[in-house]
Amino acid sequence: MPRRFVAAGLVTLCALAGLAGTLALRAPHKNPILGSVPIGNSMNTIGIDSRIGRAFVLDDGVLQQQVTLQGNGWSWSSNRYFRGWQQRPSTLVMLDPRDGSIQRLMSASYPSGLTFDETTNHVLILDMSHRSVSILDGTSGRLVRTVALGAGAFPIDLLLDEPRHRALAGVITGYNVTTAATHIAVIDIRTGATLRVIPIDHALYPLTIDTANGHIVTTYQTMSATAPDRYDWIPGWLRSRLPWVPPPPPSLGPNQRLITHTALTIDPS
Repeated sequence: MPRRFVAAGLVTLCALAGLAGTLALRAPHKNPILGSVPIGNSMNTIGIDSRIGRAFVLDDGVLQQQVTLQGNGWSWSSNRYFRGWQQRPSTLVMLDPRDGSIQRLMSASYPSGLTFDETTNHVLILDMSHRSVSILDGTSGRLVRTVALGAGAFPIDLLLDEPRHRALAGVITGYNVTTAATHIAVIDIRTGATLRVIPIDHALYPLTIDTANGHIVTTYQTMSATAPDRYDWIPGWLRSRLPWVPPPPPSLGPNQRLITHTALTIDPS
């Protein structure tokens, strides 16, 4: 083949490649936003069940709430809620993550948290209104069973130990800071039975779980009016004569408190 034809062919290929690159650069980008659905004030309660290709979002039925701006933040200014002319009931919204479309609306009374059991296709919801855990069918939304957490219970978190078919609910009973009691309810999600109640001395949040051994790891904080002193057992007259022992910590003012944070590991079995 003559060299001039080879050269002409190479020039033509380079020109076509350059034209394709130019067209690709000028082509409009695909919109990355696939769908948008208004939901209520439950932005942190969302999850995806990849086995059935569905996303679940809790919607408490409140789309807008009036607030007051304060410096760089804001605070609730009233209990006035706005959702057009009507507030809709709380729901569990099932979305298709491929396009963001709503597949189903499931009833959920004042939900505060959710998790999934992919082995049984069940959705578990913390229901603050009825102080319970609701177990729903992940496809139809049918209520499978309800597990009561007790009168006066305020559920704060919900975990799933899927290998052991257990749910673990963090619960506070009572709203007074000095008298409130905290416990973790261990629930058999196959039967709805409460297997164990683990009392905790402090308010817990958040909870997480190591599914390899079923252990819970959480954090809590304590508030004290006095600073800890590891050498308070030494008499004052002797302590002042021991140069390697630090002096007592300074006293706190009447409106001052010392907060201590602690990580806690729990075996719920």
